[in-house]
Formats: sequence, structure tokens, C-alpha cells
Amino acid sequence: MIRKAGFRGLWYPFTAEECRAYVGDIKRNGEITNGVLPHAGWPYSASMIKEYFSGLSEDVKRIIIISPSHYHYLKPDHFTICTFDKAETPFGNADVIPFTPRSSIVSDKAVADEHGVEMILPFIGMAGNICVSFALISEITSLSALDRLSDELSENIDTDTAVVASSDFTHYGPRFGYMPYGRKGLEKAIEKDSEAASLIAGGRTDEVFNAFRTGTICGIAAMMILSETSRKAGLHGWRGMHATSADSTGDDEDFVSYQTIYWR
Repeated sequence: MIRKAGFRGLWYPFTAEECRAYVGDIKRNGEITNGVLPHAGWPYSASMIKEYFSGLSEDVKRIIIISPSHYHYLKPDHFTICTFDKAETPFGNADVIPFTPRSSIVSDKAVADEHGVEMILPFIGMAGNICVSFALISEITSLSALDRLSDELSENIDTDTAVVASSDFTHYGPRFGYMPYGRKGLEKAIEKDSEAASLIAGGRTDEVFNAFRTGTICGIAAMMILSETSRKAGLHGWRGMHATSADSTGDDEDFVSYQTIYWR
């Protein structure tokens, strides 16, 4: 069972040569393990995803990608997993290792359709010697569910495993039906995203749950699970790069914010 690359040639280049020309070489030479990465098309996300992989520890042999679902309803407080054993990338097929948490539902269709996992796959191909696991999570309804899900994730992490929460941050403007700070809310949205990212990096998931769970940060559930798991493991987290779509488009009324977070 191969997960086919549905966004190849659309949201990122089609060939390996074009991908390398777009982002340059990747040489892992850091101490980073876990991370929060954006999943927008490469014009918005590539430099931020590359920073993670460039700082990734050479000890990492497997990455678990946890993403929201943009196209399918998922049962809250459960991981959605898949039965794929390969994932197509421009650099060949990556090996998929089963991820089998106790609270899980299988949906190959949901994982196959999800760009939140696919935007990261070409970098796994470029970095080399990394296999991958997939999980989707839609919503966490209680702090007790968050505690349980983070424990289930921890049970699936070995010493050579890293976890990536795939998420963009605030989706703002009339296009998204979200304008709590008025039509020109770019500055305030960035401020609130920085606040959320700092809380996530610091493992303060109770505050994130209470203040940010119902906004437009699409991968907030995945980020809370990763934050709690990293806290329990005693990892140190910090904020990385920040950008918005307005940096490229100039549109400060309808925009998406992006923020990376890393742990070591």
C-alpha cells in the first residue's frame, strides 16, 4: 500500500531535481528532535521546513507526522491512522512504520488526502535515512483526553524517533470568517500567535487549551499533544521562524500566519 503524492507538482515541485533547486541541500547537523512545522504550499513554507531538517539530529531515524484533517471529519479525542507501508516522494518511496496508539481509528482515505502530511514528505526524502509514520487528530475536548493522547504518543516513541506537529497558525480575514481584531488585524494576530507559540514551547498546555483551542490555528490539537509529550520527556522547547502569507502577497486583510517551534 503506497500513499500517493496528490499535491506533487502543484504545491511543491514535481521532480527531485526541482525540489533540490528550490530549497538547496539539506545536511542534518543539529540537536533538534520534535517540531511544529507549517503545511502551506512551498512558496510559503519551504524555508521554514528546511530550517527544521537542517537542525535535525542525525540520530533521528523515524518521524511521526501528526496533522489536522482539512477534508474529512474525524472523531474527537482519537488518532486517525493508516495502513500504508510506503509514501511516495519525489526522491522515491519512503518507508512507513505503523503507528498504533490505543485510541485510534483507521482511515487510509483521510491520510491519503491530507496535505498536512504531504508538504513534509519531500524533505524526508532529501534528508535521507528517515522513515515516517502518520496520524491525524481533529479535536481534543478535555485536558484528561490530552493527557491520555500524549501518553499514547509517548508509548510509540523510541530513542531514534522525532515527532512533527503539522500546523499553520491563525487564518485571518473575511475569507476565513475570522476577524476578532478588525479588518487590519495583522499585527494583533501575530502577537497572539507568538503568545500561543511560547506557551506551546513551554509545555503550558492547560493555558493553550483554555485560550486557543477554539481559534483558527488548524493544528492546535496536534501541537498540544506534542507540547505535552515533549514536556513529559523533559525536552527544551523554543520558538523558531515566523512568517505570514502577507509577506509574499501583500494582503494584510486575508492572510495566514506561520510559526515554527522546536524541541531538543
